Amino acid sequence: MAECILYNGGMFNNDYLTAKPEDVRYGETFIGAGTENAQEGTMPTYYNVEHDFPINGKFYIPEGYFVSITLKQDIPTLGAQYVDPSINGTTAGVKGTYMTGNTFIGGISGISSAVIKKGVKIGPYIGTFEGWVD
Repeated sequence: MAECILYNGGMFNNDYLTAKPEDVRYGETFIGAGTENAQEGTMPTYYNVEHDFPINGKFYIPEGYFVSITLKQDIPTLGAQYVDPSINGTTAGVKGTYMTGNTFIGGISGISSAVIKKGVKIGPYIGTFEGWVD
């Protein structure tokens, strides 16, 4: 880096200099706003910052100079799901994943109005059964 001798006392007009210590990296010397004297920068430097985002997570970037920053997110994905209805219910198992396909729910097989209690609706069928089962 080249060396430059700076003299104080009326050699230049610093009215147009805007840099303040918080605008210059920590430890760097500069001439800026407010004085003709050399000042030291106070801006913090961050090295190798890494952050893993949770789903819908946030990361607040502090003020400063970043040498390296890595922001990443790894959301499990899940393709198309096929769900067959059952008497005891079923779970599609999609919690915490990003769906990349549709969820297909199969029809109920072997059903008719005759096996459904009268007045109860299941899908397109309205029950007509009024008897007793042995």
